[in-house]
Amino acid sequence: MVDDPKIAAKEVAAGIKAKLRKYQMQAAIEDVLDFPRSFLPDGSPEYLKFRDHALLLADTYSRLGGVNFENDLDAKDANEEQLILDVHSFTKRALDAIISTEKFGETRSSATNFVQRETKVVISLKDCRKRFSGFDLGPVTLDINEGDVVALMGPNASGKSTLLRIILGELAVSSGEVRYTGLPTAWSYREQRSTLGYVPQFFSAWRGPLRENLHYFLSARGVTGDENRKRVEYYLHRLHLEKYQDKSWDQISGGFRLRFVLARELLTEPRVLILDEPLAHLDVESQSYLLDIIKTISSRSKQPISVVLTSQHIYETERFCSKVVVLREGKSVAQGPLSQVNNIHGMSIFELETESEFEAVIKFLKKINVQVRARPPVYLIMSTDTLDMNDLLISLATSGIRIKAIRDISSSSRFFFKDSE
Repeated sequence: MVDDPKIAAKEVAAGIKAKLRKYQMQAAIEDVLDFPRSFLPDGSPEYLKFRDHALLLADTYSRLGGVNFENDLDAKDANEEQLILDVHSFTKRALDAIISTEKFGETRSSATNFVQRETKVVISLKDCRKRFSGFDLGPVTLDINEGDVVALMGPNASGKSTLLRIILGELAVSSGEVRYTGLPTAWSYREQRSTLGYVPQFFSAWRGPLRENLHYFLSARGVTGDENRKRVEYYLHRLHLEKYQDKSWDQISGGFRLRFVLARELLTEPRVLILDEPLAHLDVESQSYLLDIIKTISSRSKQPISVVLTSQHIYETERFCSKVVVLREGKSVAQGPLSQVNNIHGMSIFELETESEFEAVIKFLKKINVQVRARPPVYLIMSTDTLDMNDLLISLATSGIRIKAIRDISSSSRFFFKDSE
């Protein structure tokens, strides 16, 4: 991530223009919606002006998608060309406003150059333990910084959801301390909870049209009138929920139910978003979309949202998280920034999937003098010596081992997940 907001904003603007040239309109509109929120102060006149303009562009794009131009392709081309011009104009004016805002900020505070974001701890856990009959969690010490994406990983019954509920404030620790140092001072759990968004693994059914549920949720938290309408419209567009806004809960798939719950939690602009196994029931495309949303909200220059999630999808989660906590039987076996965690073992590690016979695979791996964890058809190949992927592939092929898939996981927390020997 680029730390200078002006440089980052210019990169986003260039990305929007590149997508327009390739006619990737949906992706360009997504970036347009994110642009003001990422770089302009929340609630400022400039932010509200550009957010409202972005909503108009998104609404235009949505309406064009619902028009049948089959008998008038010239009209289709003219409308699309005008939208492209409008998006270009919006991008230029928004970028000018962002650069102007940052320059004003620099003159206001000469001590701050905006080159590097100050690390701000939002939630801090110190020596936290939770004791149950037959299960103990901890001790866990963890700082969640502004803009962090923290992945709590581990097998079933390892303590992930327990730790998540402690962070959320739903579960008191048996010993240790949880401090919400970067959140507004709260005098009650309900007040504190209002700064935290929570998406559980399983949802209760909503009643009535889905859009009305979003309006009601936001109005119950004090946001009414035109601002209520525009916030709801923003997330309907941003999460591609326009087609489903008038449907009921039982008329949409599990993936879109997750999006509606996510929209509800983001409406109040929480400081921390907590998700329990969000990837568990999603197809590959939906997983990628959700991870892109998480990456976007956590990397904003203005008020980034910290994200904490549980997951057993190791490789997908590692692509975007900044910290991991790997739990096993309630104990933290690896923790910290991914680069730091992955340097602990100091080994070359590969994950091999093969349809060859177990005995043949083990015989070959013993011959090349490596350590093995086996759960056929998957084998973890580990070496304290530097092991080159190309050399390993050649050796496997010449030995007659049928390779279905192979992955270099030397820089992955996969090593800390226990396998059958």
